[in-house]
Amino acid sequence: MKNTSLIYIIIAGLVALSFFAGCDKNKHTPQPEPPIPTIDTAQYEDSLIRNYIDSLGLNATKTSDGIYVVTTRNSNTNVYPDSNNNVKIDYQMYSLTGTIYDSSYKRGKPSTFYLSEVIKGFKLGIMEIEVGGAATFFIPSRLGWGSEGLNSIPPNEILICDVELLEIL
Repeated sequence: MKNTSLIYIIIAGLVALSFFAGCDKNKHTPQPEPPIPTIDTAQYEDSLIRNYIDSLGLNATKTSDGIYVVTTRNSNTNVYPDSNNNVKIDYQMYSLTGTIYDSSYKRGKPSTFYLSEVIKGFKLGIMEIEVGGAATFFIPSRLGWGSEGLNSIPPNEILICDVELLEIL
């Protein structure tokens, strides 16, 4: 009886060894996923803006700060506001999908702003317009409300602004 039990133990051990010897460790060990390629947010937003501008056939200039400006009316005054000026403007701010976030036109009267108190992209865009002129500018989210958003403006929203610079106050 002892010999039979010993034979069974030896057979069981050989079966177990052959099972484990035939296993491929890589088949059963989870492999790390390959990295997902990422694109820089600024680069992605820039391509969205350029595609939008191209789809409308607009002639835009990109500033060194990264906003795109389309001059819609020249005034030839050669008078531009600086970052500390108080300005009187008519404007509409909206998304690439057309959602309007703010509009002085809808309120029926121009707005006044100290440029030092508005988002950077709005300030930079207005500083590209001559008094009496008008432009549309495209603001990447990093120069708008960024990853936080604001009220109805979602995080990482590209903004489009149609602006008429009426006067520097």
